[in-house]
Amino acid sequence: MAMRSPSTSSEAPTIMVQVEHGSLYPALHRLERKGRLDSKWESRDAKREFKYYLLSAAGRKQLVAEESKWNNWWAPSPGLLRLSEG
Repeated sequence: MAMRSPSTSSEAPTIMVQVEHGSLYPALHRLERKGRLDSKWESRDAKREFKYYLLSAAGRKQLVAEESKWNNWWAPSPGLLRLSEG
C-alpha cells in the first residue's frame, strides 16, 4: 500500500507501508466508526466502484496528539516523525 502526504506539493513523499493480509480493511472500518476517517464511493465505470478514505478533522486532531506523544517519547531525536504537516 502506498500513501501520499496530504500536502499540495507535487513532490510530496510517498510512504510505503507493509500491511498484513486481512488487517487493512478492519482497521479502516474501525477508524471510520470512530469518526477518524471519512469515506466516499466513486464509480470509474459502470462495473466498478471504489471507496476512498480521507482523514477527518477528528482524525487530524488525533494524529497531531499521537505525533506529539511520539515526539516526546523520541525526545533525543526530535522531528523523527512529522506526519501532521501539510
